[in-house]
Amino acid sequence: MKYVNSIIFINMKIIKETAYLDFADLEAKGRKTKHIAVINKHHQEIIGEIKWFGKWRQYCFYPYDETVWNIGCLEAIQETIKDLALERFAEKDRKEAVTNP
Repeated sequence: MKYVNSIIFINMKIIKETAYLDFADLEAKGRKTKHIAVINKHHQEIIGEIKWFGKWRQYCFYPYDETVWNIGCLEAIQETIKDLALERFAEKDRKEAVTNP
């Protein structure tokens, strides 16, 4: 169990780690898409989120207020978004293949 921004996340699973950031799947039941917390390793605080933006039909990054990002961290976020998109569209293709043999 981790305490992050005064919230207890019981079902938080780390899916990726970098030198300065952890990416944790918040594993919300009933969601079609993933909701990822971006966590500062040093302070163990959520400093942003990656989640589905329905209007654009893609994952987007939502940085928290008063956070500063360098190029390395932004590249890690971009890579994570690409991985999530590939996973989402591969899953969609599998579902279509099952329903339309």
